Amino acid sequence: CVLKMNHDKYYAFDAWIVGATRHLDVILIYYILGTSAVGIYQAGMNLCRGIERFGPVMANVFLPLLSRYVGEHDAHNFNKTARLMSTLLYMGGLFILLIFCFLNEYIVNWLYGESFEKLVSLLPFFGFFLLLRFVAISKGVVLTSRGLQKNKTLNGVLAFITLIFSIYLFTYFYGIKGVILAHIAAVLLLIFLFSRTNKQSKKEAL
Repeated sequence: CVLKMNHDKYYAFDAWIVGATRHLDVILIYYILGTSAVGIYQAGMNLCRGIERFGPVMANVFLPLLSRYVGEHDAHNFNKTARLMSTLLYMGGLFILLIFCFLNEYIVNWLYGESFEKLVSLLPFFGFFLLLRFVAISKGVVLTSRGLQKNKTLNGVLAFITLIFSIYLFTYFYGIKGVILAHIAAVLLLIFLFSRTNKQSKKEAL
């Protein structure tokens, strides 16, 4: 019961970080670039957030299986299932990236109109960010299935702090694009931390 409470505590804090990220970046953009930049950014990010919901759906499908294999010490099926989940998420992210790269002008004009023309050149960056998010989600699910939610949350805190400083730094140099680049930098760090934690847990299990 205590273990479950601790797990829920870290899971809730992890969810808080995700929620805070979705509001903090908008506040910083408004403070640095103004209202018009907020509209352009939110249009692209809302599109990403909607598609990103595919990640938690996949996590809810595969997490019970992965957790069961961990409990049964079935490394073969665990690795096989983890690879399948990762492949589906990576392919989905790559597919969206290609669409955002080659159909960016059509998507923006169809969804938002000519007043959001600045979003056309930014959409490929949003697509790359989304691909990285799917990579991070897949690695995060593996951590959670191994009972490493605390480690996952601590990694998320480091990425969150990096995001705050990166937004301040990149936005002054690159404008709206800098905010997306800051998100990309934070997710890359998160992927690195998740991968390192997974490797360490494997060594400890041997």
